[in-house]
Amino acid sequence: MTVNLPSVSIIIVVFNQLKYTKQCIDSLYDTLQLNNNNIEIIVVDNNSTDGTGSYLQTLPKQHFKVLTNQENLGYARAANQGASIAAGQYLVFINNDIIALSGWLEEMVKVMEVQDNVGLVSSKLLYPNNTIQHAGMGMYMVNNQSLPLDYYFMFQGKPSNLPAANIMRDCLCVIGACVLTPKKIFDQVRGWDENYWVGHEDLDLCLKVRQKGYRVVYCPRSVLYHFTSVSEARHIRDHENIRYFHEKWLGKFKPDIKPSTDSLTSIIIPCFNLIKYTKLCIDSIYKYTYEPFEIILINAVSTNETESYLKQLTRQYGNVKVISGKQNLDLAAACNLGIKAASGENILIMHNDVVVTAYWLTRMLAIEKSFGIMGPVSNAAAGLQQVKDIPYIDKPGMHKFAREIGESFASKMIETNRVLDFCMLINKEVIDHIGGFDSQLGLLAFDDFCMRTRLSGYKILLRKDVFVHHFGKRHLTRAKINQTRLMEDSWESFEKKWNIPRERLLEEGYDPSYLKKFVFYCPIQ
Repeated sequence: MTVNLPSVSIIIVVFNQLKYTKQCIDSLYDTLQLNNNNIEIIVVDNNSTDGTGSYLQTLPKQHFKVLTNQENLGYARAANQGASIAAGQYLVFINNDIIALSGWLEEMVKVMEVQDNVGLVSSKLLYPNNTIQHAGMGMYMVNNQSLPLDYYFMFQGKPSNLPAANIMRDCLCVIGACVLTPKKIFDQVRGWDENYWVGHEDLDLCLKVRQKGYRVVYCPRSVLYHFTSVSEARHIRDHENIRYFHEKWLGKFKPDIKPSTDSLTSIIIPCFNLIKYTKLCIDSIYKYTYEPFEIILINAVSTNETESYLKQLTRQYGNVKVISGKQNLDLAAACNLGIKAASGENILIMHNDVVVTAYWLTRMLAIEKSFGIMGPVSNAAAGLQQVKDIPYIDKPGMHKFAREIGESFASKMIETNRVLDFCMLINKEVIDHIGGFDSQLGLLAFDDFCMRTRLSGYKILLRKDVFVHHFGKRHLTRAKINQTRLMEDSWESFEKKWNIPRERLLEEGYDPSYLKKFVFYCPIQ
């Protein structure tokens, strides 16, 4: 889609660092069509002493406006000065230690023009070595600190082509090194708060925009290099800025949850048709997963439509693997294929009729102690994993309910005998110790895996603050599998292996303490 640029005012605040200012402006010449007269560049000089002032006077006045202060007023006041003389429909604030890349402005404007209710857009910023400096930000609470609000950068230091960092998403806040906002919204929130010197004023602006009901969006298709914090006197008032930010915002917004790990999680999803559900599942994973992950899809003789969609995923994302089977493998055998192809430190088994919610994996991985298996709660589950009296009837209601579950049961985990395979997180160490799933046990292969996990001394945990939606048994229905007959066959094999009476309820799990002599390693076939 081609976007005809509306009028845009680009505002740059400078204080010394002439080398960076020159390369920034050169990159604007290279990436913008200034002769169209719909772009103006406003440079506010905070009393530079290194020749910056003389350089700015050489810039063509038909494209540049230059304001010169007799003292360093700090970033917020100087940026507001630039905004006060801006003629553009949109305001873009960029730091002078930026190098713009082709298409950066068009992509930001496209978000504003196409998406609904956006108040502020930010770009993907790279370090000079092409790793990620900024791909959105979040704020979280640090316990036992007098000033507990802190921020983090998503995917910082990761490769620029990391698929999870290349998805447009709403953020609580973004860095102010390159942001675009409509002038009418900037005026509505009264611009930058001039009580900040340099630092935290960008977080403040994001929260003000969100407070007015607008979205703050990270746009990964707008890419620039950022040398970060080269401004002189950058940190001289950090403590005052942080204290003021707390006085203004502590308790006024809901912080994020900080991603807990940089380790890779391999998400294994067996697929047999059900393309509508598979799409919902994959879309939710990419939207609501903030840790590094890969997706391994086991395609069991699905229709051409499903095969075409899976091929599209491999072209679209760099972290998708598709394993195609010549026959419709049972679930356990399909999962074993996924495990053999997995690269992650954690293995997650998921049905393709599951829709995940915000911070689902963040919370499941946020545990200091080692664990064996972990599962969430859901609407379609059994035993302790079952959430009854579901109030929602649509997707927004589901996500609202998931947030309420997360708040009501924050950090609550309980030890259990078993979790179901619709969403089962497994410590790779367990698989190294006990092997994979015993596919001869049919529907009870996952109960068997839970048994062997506990026999090996690992705990099975249920994360009460993680809710995912499960449509439930769609894979059995679509494949025309007789579940009753399959369960009978599974019980026969299960009883023979474990010598456990069938009147024992599955929901109760099993006490394997008397079976310690029966430790079975199951090779991954």
